[in-house]
Amino acid sequence: MHTVDIKVHPFVAAFVNKLWKSTTAVELLGKFMIELKTMVETHLNRPITNVMFTVAVSFSRLQLNWIRCACAMADLKVIRLMPQPTAVPLWHVVHQLNSSASSHEDMDNESMKIALIFNMDAGYCDVSVIETKKGKFRIKALTGSSIVGEDLLGNMIIHDVINKLSSQTSVEVDLDLGYGLKIHKVVTRKLFEEVNKEVFEKCEKLIIQCLQDAKIEVENINDVIIVGGCCNIPRVKNLVTKICNGKEIYKGMNPLNDVLCGAAVAGAVDDDAIGNMDLFASSKWKGNL
Repeated sequence: MHTVDIKVHPFVAAFVNKLWKSTTAVELLGKFMIELKTMVETHLNRPITNVMFTVAVSFSRLQLNWIRCACAMADLKVIRLMPQPTAVPLWHVVHQLNSSASSHEDMDNESMKIALIFNMDAGYCDVSVIETKKGKFRIKALTGSSIVGEDLLGNMIIHDVINKLSSQTSVEVDLDLGYGLKIHKVVTRKLFEEVNKEVFEKCEKLIIQCLQDAKIEVENINDVIIVGGCCNIPRVKNLVTKICNGKEIYKGMNPLNDVLCGAAVAGAVDDDAIGNMDLFASSKWKGNL
């Protein structure tokens, strides 16, 4: 849920039975957490009391407090609010350890590796540069920004169009707006990229900024990892690989599940164990990791 730039008391409104009904974003998230908690407890046949939350780097402290309030509505204790780009390295390290074990390699003798992690969803873009060695990782730079103002979904109206254009060069769109108003349009991948030109330019700047903050040259990057809901968009893949001098995208993990898997690892271990991973985020996150 993205509530950037919609003031202190954001709300969600819908036209139902000829009346406008609204609720705050916090209440909506709280109701969702209650339903989710019930589903999980039913599935596991045990009570759930804690929750791990991954969030965008650009989330403000106000937004983080909204998440805590929403979880409190569901009687859930937030054990950690984790920036998504810091969850991915955890899973990346676990995956490297598992790969080394299966191939009978000695991880302790592995040389240092540098990875660039690009995480993009509909409302935000996060980038991190990490250093891994001997089964540990260190975040060298971390940056992110909301792209709600020029949101991919807002620009294209329909989420399904974005998904289809990842594998097709054009998509037919039929929209019934009600009151006898309908839209029929053929949307091409080229049009999609032109409409969202400013979004992609913003993402490129974030990558370049993160590399500069990390003081890393692109030729020193060993792994390029793309995760998030926009991972399959060709323009996203192209802009990341172009900046990284054509470096092939890392294919060892599932880009749609990596953040969740990393968060699960973080939720399963204590703070000391996380500290042993040599995780150093920006001062903004020190109180939450």
